[in-house]
Amino acid sequence: QISNGATGARAVLNQEVQQEDNSFYVTNMFESDLFHIPVLTITQMKLIRAESAAEIGGDLSTAITDVNDIADRAYGFPALESTATREEIIEAARVERRLEFPCNGQRLHDVKRIGAQEGDFDVRGVPYDCNGMILQFPAAEQTDLFPLNPGGGC
Repeated sequence: QISNGATGARAVLNQEVQQEDNSFYVTNMFESDLFHIPVLTITQMKLIRAESAAEIGGDLSTAITDVNDIADRAYGFPALESTATREEIIEAARVERRLEFPCNGQRLHDVKRIGAQEGDFDVRGVPYDCNGMILQFPAAEQTDLFPLNPGGGC
């Protein structure tokens, strides 16, 4: 579970599973009789607005309020001081995006966006734009006629 220091404030949406020599994460986030996944949420809009405002030097007080609205709902206390810098706002908005949207594909798009904007961006020591990161097919799709892209370490 991703955490930014608060304990017990967010529901645990994933857990680590140990099987033999393998360790992986599972989620019960989407287990429901009716499968409802919103296309766009107010949380996404606030975090996009906050990060964008900080990146272009826009209204930082609104950006701080947006991030703090999400943190207040999740933890009961703000994530940023009223004097937060642009860099602090961007970092807080990105952390909240990781915490708010686990297991639904948002992170991959964020990694590509951040990498394209900032250039030198690594994910676990691998460049954001390596072949295995950009377009990886499931191992079950591999055939003699369809080899997979190089994985992981590129």
